[in-house]
Amino acid sequence: MKKIISIILCCVLCTCVFAACSAQKANNDIVLKPTEKIDTSNLLPEDNFLGTYKNDDYTAVITKDEDGKFNIVITSKIEKAKGDEWQIKGWFSETTYRVNYKNAVKYNVSYDNTGKETKRTAEYENGLGRIQFDENDSLKWTNEMEPLSGSDTLSKQ
Repeated sequence: MKKIISIILCCVLCTCVFAACSAQKANNDIVLKPTEKIDTSNLLPEDNFLGTYKNDDYTAVITKDEDGKFNIVITSKIEKAKGDEWQIKGWFSETTYRVNYKNAVKYNVSYDNTGKETKRTAEYENGLGRIQFDENDSLKWTNEMEPLSGSDTLSKQ
């Protein structure tokens, strides 16, 4: 009786193995055709806040790294030959529409008569603050390191 059960189990096992081996292979030559309309459903909300913002005192250019971190460069010309630049990196919060940052770098920049940069000196490298975006295409900049010399609200261009 044990021999008969063993033979039946071996036959069932062999049948399963042969059935699996004879299955059709998947077609790896599938070609995806582009759609005519661009699908924007995968755009993240923070992409709406990328771009250039300005007021009479400052210009902010906001881009995003491959890892999703916001890069914010804010410039200010104090005089024709001098200006400041802040380089800020931080994560955008989808719930608060805010970028909190630390370790921002502020540079004092000198320019020649043609506007070309001639000297760049780091004033500090531990800047703290936040950039708050709103639904009116503007941002409010709060710099915890120093009071701003001009308006803290910039409008998207």
